[in-house]
Amino acid sequence: MSDSNQKTESGQQQLSYVGFAGISTSFSSPYLKNGACNFTSSVGTWILDTGASDHTTCDLALFENVYNLSTPFIIDLPNGEKVTISKAGNVRLCNNIMLQHVLFVPAFKLNLLSISMLC
Repeated sequence: MSDSNQKTESGQQQLSYVGFAGISTSFSSPYLKNGACNFTSSVGTWILDTGASDHTTCDLALFENVYNLSTPFIIDLPNGEKVTISKAGNVRLCNNIMLQHVLFVPAFKLNLLSISMLC
């Protein structure tokens, strides 16, 4: 994945990148800082990912509720490792943004926001 950062005329960070599927995207937001989506709440940094099919986190403490999946399934991590996912839940990014069905992936040490799940 390649990316570049620029500032818009209003001074906001603008992120342009090409995802794993070769899709090019460009957008700006007051929440972007150095190419990562940063929220002022305590949920930490989330990476915007065009290639992720689901939102994921490795931090169980971020969940407002957690549930066991009726059928656990296997996902492929970027390093080629395959891991079984058995838990998911809701994560509040800020007061008015709640992510639903976020996968708990303890073996993957990044928080991912799936662009396709947001659209």
